Amino acid sequence: MAESNNAETNNGDDRRNAARNEHNEVEVAEVPQQARGTPAPVSYWKQVMNCIGTRCDNALTEQLRNLSTAKRKYIVGAVQCAVDIVVAAVERENNENEQFRTVLSALGLQPQQLVQMLPRLTRHAADLTQLAIELNCDIASVRNVVRENDEEVERLRSQLAVLQAPPRAHIEPQAPAARGGGQGEWSQELRQMIKDWNTVADVQYKSFQQDVHHPSAELMQPRDGPQWSPALNLQGRSARSSTMCSHLDPQDLLGEFSDLTSLSNDSRNGKTETVSTVGGQDNQVLSTLREVLKAQTVADVKKYNGKNSLSDFLRALEVKYPRTIWSDSDRGEILINHLEGTTNTLVSNLSNEIRRGTFEALVEELRKARVTPGERLKAASEWKQLQKTTKNQ
Repeated sequence: MAESNNAETNNGDDRRNAARNEHNEVEVAEVPQQARGTPAPVSYWKQVMNCIGTRCDNALTEQLRNLSTAKRKYIVGAVQCAVDIVVAAVERENNENEQFRTVLSALGLQPQQLVQMLPRLTRHAADLTQLAIELNCDIASVRNVVRENDEEVERLRSQLAVLQAPPRAHIEPQAPAARGGGQGEWSQELRQMIKDWNTVADVQYKSFQQDVHHPSAELMQPRDGPQWSPALNLQGRSARSSTMCSHLDPQDLLGEFSDLTSLSNDSRNGKTETVSTVGGQDNQVLSTLREVLKAQTVADVKKYNGKNSLSDFLRALEVKYPRTIWSDSDRGEILINHLEGTTNTLVSNLSNEIRRGTFEALVEELRKARVTPGERLKAASEWKQLQKTTKNQ
């Protein structure tokens, strides 16, 4: 009896194993050919997950034949619900990964680089949050202010680029269409153009003369302050003058002056006198500018301390600060600024009339201080020493 029960049990196990093998073979046969040995596409895993419920229903039907229909539906429903939850979680993860890849592509970063940057960004965000709490400010408002400032900076940069662009020539003379009705308008335009040109030349020359012949206001600065440099001022003036007049073409001006013969005699004579006056002023400007540039090429004057040569000092001072450019009072101030040691003390002890007087008066006091009995003995000793050296040679 026991042997017959064991035999039936073994036969039942064999039948179940055979059914299981047959079922596995059917599943393998249903797998698409492209899934064998190759990576499955995204849609394939979803199909496989959806087949779990069907496989579970078939297994219950084959293995538990006496199972009621209600219980089988409950089991299959529970399995299918779990499968749906897993499918939703996987799809959500895939969507997050896709968004992550999109962000990395937009930033131009690799995943390893982002992993290295995230801790630093997190630390900075925590520091900013702590700072906002201590300062009692709103992070959103700070971001708005920073964004507005960035927009203002970009707008100013664009305006700066427009202002730095070279000016284009805007004077384009056109020949009159006819000698009849258009001649009056053409003559009026020429008169206005020449008037503007003469006004610009007069203003530039007056400004130049004011800077060159009145530098005493600049010299009244403290001794340790920056000294006035006429060449720098002249260069700035000439640069502004060239910028203001760069849009005028000489060839166009010659052509326009040649057409002035058709104007009235009074207007032509008045303009001719103005042009000749401007020409004389230009010559004066050029001569003054030449003297200033020549003075700027000379090295700085070495200060006079009473021991070095007075003649050499005065000669260098005359070359550096010529009397044709500088006034007598200005040259006196410059002379005082170039004294040191005993000579500075000497000038400081002079009377106010001499110290504020002429340049020659200060030079005369320096010459008197130079010619002293001690200086005479020293000069005689040097002369004797020079004679002995000459005889020995």
